[in-house]
Amino acid sequence: MHKMRKIILIVFVFILSLNAASAQDEFPGGSPYSIFGIGDLKYNTSLRTLGMGVQGVGLLGNYINNMNPAANIFLDYTKFSFAVDYGFLKSSNATSELKNSDGNVTGMNIGIPFNKNNGWVMNLGINPISIVNYKISESGTQAGENYTKIYSGKGSISSLSLGMTYIGFKSIGVGAEYNYAFGNLKNQSNIKFSNPLITSSYVRNENDLRGSYFKAGAVFFLNELTKSKNLKDLTFGFFYHSKLDLTSNVDAIYSTSIGLDTIRFTQGTFEIPSMMGFGVSNRFDNRYVVAADVLIQNWENFREFGISDPIYGTSMKYGLGLEMQPPDKADKTMWENLTYRFGVYYQKEYYTVNGEDIMEYGAALGVGIPISEYNSIDVALNYSMRGKTENNLVKDELFNVAVGLNFGELWFLRRAEE
Repeated sequence: MHKMRKIILIVFVFILSLNAASAQDEFPGGSPYSIFGIGDLKYNTSLRTLGMGVQGVGLLGNYINNMNPAANIFLDYTKFSFAVDYGFLKSSNATSELKNSDGNVTGMNIGIPFNKNNGWVMNLGINPISIVNYKISESGTQAGENYTKIYSGKGSISSLSLGMTYIGFKSIGVGAEYNYAFGNLKNQSNIKFSNPLITSSYVRNENDLRGSYFKAGAVFFLNELTKSKNLKDLTFGFFYHSKLDLTSNVDAIYSTSIGLDTIRFTQGTFEIPSMMGFGVSNRFDNRYVVAADVLIQNWENFREFGISDPIYGTSMKYGLGLEMQPPDKADKTMWENLTYRFGVYYQKEYYTVNGEDIMEYGAALGVGIPISEYNSIDVALNYSMRGKTENNLVKDELFNVAVGLNFGELWFLRRAEE
């Protein structure tokens, strides 16, 4: 127990250090692509799926999945999980490059099984939907005076979720989930003149967003459709994410040579389109799990204050992953007791820039480290590339490290001997 408490303390110190580092600059900057729409979408459902490069739409097991609520039907015991990550970003164009680093808490979830026989499980969680973090500058001349324009943005949208699952007809698992979405997005444009006699100015908006949506999913056990022993754990999954209307309330601050002016008004709504996903998984030789899935979301239906933009189109994300579970034997070595994960993914972003689709390619590695029968640590590494430097575009290279803790019910309820 002392060892467990030390691990938790280290993680919380790490979280505080991330917050302290980000607090030094209100707009530290990140990927310029997060200026579009509601920012960079966050799909990750757990460190298990992150390490496999998939979303877990059809992936079952004793873990919490907040992408497809039906995938939680086999949760064996009450489990609480949370994770943090730290990313190193390099953004470059044809003439220059910028480097940034940033850390975040990526989600907290709890799963409570009420009846293991019929897959009756309740899930609660708070997880990110999107993150905005950019700083873009350009220089020019106006009336013979040199100036620099800086466009900055920061913020996030998260969801608070409550879901239930159940197994029906012995071969179908179903799940439903209510989500309350909330967030704050800040953006600022600042004009600075080289001439000290000319007053610099800026416009700053703070947008509070609120709304709710529903999610429903199902998993189908396909072992009865084939007599092959290698396909006895074959599973197909599906989920649907309803449209999300976010009510927008904006505080606007204007700074000019005559002073500051603050205005608060109700701007309207952000209309986030519905999303669906399909996935399949199978376990071979009771040890090797293979999973693949795809997410589809038509952002042509995205409306910002009732206005559409032709740069938005259909986004798609494909993933393929492998998990190597510990062998089923009593005398396992330390290395054999670990769970290893590998994966690759491809994503078409929901926007175009200069008439071109923006593509992202990534690879992932992960490891699950058991602390005890009911507690474990997950680590995931991810490297991805997005965009390119041609046609006045930006190329992002991101290396991300994520660490998560999973606590079992005995850790909560029973006092272990010190």
